[in-house]
Amino acid sequence: IAVPFFLETVTDGRTEQEMVGNLFAAKRGLISEQDIRVLSAFGRQAAAAIESERRRLHIQIAQNIVYEMQSRLQNEEQVLQRIVRGAVSDLGYVGAMVATYEQDDSLPVRAFYLQPSVGTMEQVQQWEKELSRYSGRPVSVSDPDIARVFVHRDDCAANLSVRAFKAEKPVVSSDLYDLFTPVVPPSARPAVAGIQEALGIQQVIAVPFFLEEEEADGQVKREAVGNLFAATRSRRFSAGEIELLETLAHQAAAGIRNARLYRIIEERRQVAQVFGKMAFSAAASVHALRNHLAAFQMHLHLVQLTPPERRDEIFQLSNKMLERLDEAAKILDNLHEPWRAVVDKPTDVNSCITRAIGQAVRDREEVEAEEGIYIREELGDGLPPVQTSPDMLAEAFRVLIKNGVEAVRETGRGGEVRVVSRRGEQDTVEVLISDEGVGIKPEDMGKIFELRWSTKEAGMGFGLFWTKEFVEGLGGSITVESEWQQGTTFRLVLPAIAG
Repeated sequence: IAVPFFLETVTDGRTEQEMVGNLFAAKRGLISEQDIRVLSAFGRQAAAAIESERRRLHIQIAQNIVYEMQSRLQNEEQVLQRIVRGAVSDLGYVGAMVATYEQDDSLPVRAFYLQPSVGTMEQVQQWEKELSRYSGRPVSVSDPDIARVFVHRDDCAANLSVRAFKAEKPVVSSDLYDLFTPVVPPSARPAVAGIQEALGIQQVIAVPFFLEEEEADGQVKREAVGNLFAATRSRRFSAGEIELLETLAHQAAAGIRNARLYRIIEERRQVAQVFGKMAFSAAASVHALRNHLAAFQMHLHLVQLTPPERRDEIFQLSNKMLERLDEAAKILDNLHEPWRAVVDKPTDVNSCITRAIGQAVRDREEVEAEEGIYIREELGDGLPPVQTSPDMLAEAFRVLIKNGVEAVRETGRGGEVRVVSRRGEQDTVEVLISDEGVGIKPEDMGKIFELRWSTKEAGMGFGLFWTKEFVEGLGGSITVESEWQQGTTFRLVLPAIAG
C-alpha cells in the first residue's frame, strides 16, 4: 500500500493540503481499514516531523543570515547582496532580487542573484541582450536605472513589485513576466516564458518589508523599505516558506536601516573630524598668537623704558620682532580661512621637529648660555612620511618641547630636553620627547591630558589636551612616563604611509 501524507496550511484564510510524500507498506495478509488508519496516522506524524525539521533548518539559516547582517555588514549594498545570496544559497531558491523604495516613488532592483548552476552573470547579460533585441529597447534585471518601476504609474500597476507594495503583503504569481512588466514589453513576453521554462521556475513571490516605529500616541508607523523577490521550482510556495521569507525580509529592513544609520554616523563623524581639526587649529593658532602678542608687548615696553641714547640696542632685536609679526600675520590668515590649515599631505616628521624646536625656543643660544637649558636632537634617517598637516604636527611637537623647556627652567639648575625620532613597528614612526625637569606629581598623572588642566597660573590647559586629540585622530597614540623631581618622557607613535 502507498499512503500519501500531507501538511495542512492556511493561505489567505483557506486551508490547503501540501503533498509531502508517501508511506509504503507490505503485508502478507489483507490490508484492513484499521491498517490504513494506522498507516495514515504514521504518515501524518512523518509529515509533522518533516515540517518540524524544515522549520528548524530554515530558522537556523535565517538566524545565521540575520546575525551576519546585523553584526558584520555596515554597507547597504553588502546587506542587500547578502539577502539575495542567502535566499538562493542557503534557502535553495532558483533566484532572488531586492528592490528598495526610493524618494522618487520608484522601486529599482538593487541586488540580484541566481543559482550558479542555473546561470552565470554572463548568461544573464546574454538573456538581457536577447530581450532587448525582442523589445527594441534596453532591458535589464541587474541595472537599477533600467530595472525600475514606479508605484503610482498606471503602466506599472500590473507589476508584481508594485502589487505587493500596495497590498502590503506577499503576492505570488506563476508567471515570471509579472515580475518584469513593463520593463520588458509585451512583445518579449514569449522570450520570458521560454527563460522561465528553461530555468524550471514554477512561481515567483514579492514580499514587501517595512520598518515599524511606535509614535508618541501609541500608533505604529510603517515605513516602506522595499520588496524581496524569490523564484522557486516547487509547485508553489508553502505557508511556512512565505512566513520565513517575511521574517527574512523584515530583518533585511532592519539591516538596511542599520547600514543607513552607520553611513549617516560615519558621514557625521567625518564632518565632526574636519570641524574638530578646524577648531583645534584655530585654538592652537590663538594660543600661538597670544605668545607673539606677549613678545610684542614686552618689546614695546622695553622701548618705552629705555633711554633714547640706548634704544639702538633694543632696535637690534627688531628683525626678530618682524619675524614674529610675519608669523602672526600667517596665523590670522589661517583663522580667516580655516580650511587651509587642515590640508593633510605626506609630511616629514624630522622637518616638523626641527621647525617645532625653532618655534619653542626662539633664542636657543641665549637659553643655553644664560639658563643652561640644552635641546638635543637624535633624528633617525630615512623615516617614512606621515599623512597629516605639517603645521599641526609641528604644533604638537612644539607644545611638548616648550613644556619640557619650561619644566627644566622650573628646576633652576638647567638640564636637557632630548628629542628622538626613529622607525617604529608595523609602519609607524616613534618620537620621544624627554626632559630633566620637575616632573609630574603622581596624583596629577591622570589629569594632564584633560581640557583646562594646567600647573601654570596663567595656563589655558589646552596644549596637552589638543596634542593628544590630534595624535589619536591620526590613528596614533601618546603616552607619558614621569618621576617627580626627575623628569618626564612623552612617547608618540604615529602611523606612517606604508611603502
